[in-house]
Amino acid sequence: MSSRAWILRLLGVFALGCLARTSLGREGSLYLTVYGNDLAVVRERREVLLARGISRVVFGQLPVRVDPSSFRVRFLSEAAPVKVLEYAYRPPIGGREELLAQLVGRPVQIVTEEGVISGTLRAMLGAEPVILNQDQGITIVSASTIRRVILPSDVELVSEPGLVLEIESESQGRQACELQYLTSGLSWEAYYTLVLNEAETQLDLEGCAKLENHSGRKYENACLSLVAGQIHVAGKETPRPLFRVAETAMAAAPEAPEERSVFEYHVYEFSRPVTLEDGQIKDVPLVSASRAGCKKHYVYDGQRDGSQVRVQIRFRNDKPSGPGQPLPAGTVRIYKQDRDRLRLVGEDRLGHTPVGADVQLTAGYAFDIEGKRTLVESRQMAPGAREESYRIELSNRKDQAVQVEIHEHLWGDWEIRHSTEPFVKKSATEIQFVVDVAPRSSKSVEYRALIRQ
Repeated sequence: MSSRAWILRLLGVFALGCLARTSLGREGSLYLTVYGNDLAVVRERREVLLARGISRVVFGQLPVRVDPSSFRVRFLSEAAPVKVLEYAYRPPIGGREELLAQLVGRPVQIVTEEGVISGTLRAMLGAEPVILNQDQGITIVSASTIRRVILPSDVELVSEPGLVLEIESESQGRQACELQYLTSGLSWEAYYTLVLNEAETQLDLEGCAKLENHSGRKYENACLSLVAGQIHVAGKETPRPLFRVAETAMAAAPEAPEERSVFEYHVYEFSRPVTLEDGQIKDVPLVSASRAGCKKHYVYDGQRDGSQVRVQIRFRNDKPSGPGQPLPAGTVRIYKQDRDRLRLVGEDRLGHTPVGADVQLTAGYAFDIEGKRTLVESRQMAPGAREESYRIELSNRKDQAVQVEIHEHLWGDWEIRHSTEPFVKKSATEIQFVVDVAPRSSKSVEYRALIRQ
């Protein structure tokens, strides 16, 4: 039996004495805002049974990975003001060693294979031995021999995180309050399915959000918002979740969320409540577009790809010709309609893409088109200056003509002195040729550059 199960069997799930507990509100009272970097804001409405004067209230049903420094509690009644005197966070006890560590300095009874050992727990030596102060002296008990631990009657055993408030109230009875906190263990990422028509001139795009919950809590009927964009978080190492088998589920209703801008980010709000179990992965619809215009491009970059020619799908993210919606970063799987079935033709990573931006996705490399880049000549012209000549040869084994973009990279202070084809200077380090290659033929481009270092 695990140490955690041993604790729960010994004294039950919760022993909270006379502390008042909160209860969760009705549907629509839980709001979940999830970011893409293992962070979420939880805001929920709860009811508290208050006593007049000073008392303590316990907020349970918190995620295991809650940030204890982020709690904010606001009582909603103006007629009966409540003053919060103190916040105290109680982490869950994860095992027998953690429980005993919290009892250092208190009397305990340990039942071992050889009998009962009573005394004051003085210290813990690692995870195994326990030190007890007895009338006879100090005894070290091996953890492997422990059969049972008898705890003091006033010990509060907690199997889940809890927030304890010491409050002062002028009245008694039930009152609503709002609890807000940050937690890790919740994240989301977009992924897309892009389907090309047979002519490769239009595409259908469907985007979903893959939502993961490893926070240690279930969220039932939550009003879900997803934030796209990278927020800055102060440097702090977040503990990694333990390995667990995740359950995957698809959202029941294909209803896309409402998208709007907040600060420098985009927020996607879902009108339908979402239930997210602990350890679950759930997919929810995000964006969609039909018959958006696109074009296939061939790109040869010999300095990067050797002899391979990349195949790219390009479109503009605007209303007239494309989706016209902000596209959060994610993986795009590209399919092509082939008669009555879909063929997977590639996959690429999409960055955060605002409306009006151009999108280019690399599907893969052309089978029937190859390139070859050759340094034909290199001459030292003067100290710190040399002249280099290159030849780029493209081979097209298709039965139709193709147009290929050639990308060349130059560094330093350079000047193109001769070229067999027109080119465009794309940047301080790149030029581009656009070349038409006839069916089952080859075509070469040559240029000479003077480079000063």
